[in-house]
Amino acid sequence: MEDKIITTSATKASDDAIRGVLYLLEQEMNKRLDEIIKSDELIKVGNKTDLTKAIENVMQNPLGAMVEFANNIDLPIMDMVNKAISGFFKNHSEIIDSVYRSKEAQYELYYFIILKSDTDENRSVLFNFISDLSALKVTKKYPVYFQFVPSEFKDKILHLQSVDYLA
Repeated sequence: MEDKIITTSATKASDDAIRGVLYLLEQEMNKRLDEIIKSDELIKVGNKTDLTKAIENVMQNPLGAMVEFANNIDLPIMDMVNKAISGFFKNHSEIIDSVYRSKEAQYELYYFIILKSDTDENRSVLFNFISDLSALKVTKKYPVYFQFVPSEFKDKILHLQSVDYLA
């Protein structure tokens, strides 16, 4: 009997969350509908809104518009993945000397890691994190690579790679 009550409570919380999202979607749709109506009225008198300009751009260059649309989705998501990884590095600063990220690969995240002590145990912490990311399937769309670099090569990395310091 207790399991039924817990399940019902969890279902209600889930339903409330879904209803909240539906409400936000409704508000967004109403805003978009107002924008569509306004754009339709203004184009009749020869004026263009941002919406009609965007539609015109898509009609003139559909492939370019699709690439721009995809980038507007991919880049913020990749930035979120990068921030999550950077947070992981900061949370494990006791084993990490420094981390660099290559900017050369646009849709892949390459990290060059110098450990304070390059041991199998320290490496396994990072490998476990990569494994966890892979389980989320985020690395299918946004591949993540870790390369361990001996500390004596730190200066050479800076000269050979375009990198950002993260840790």
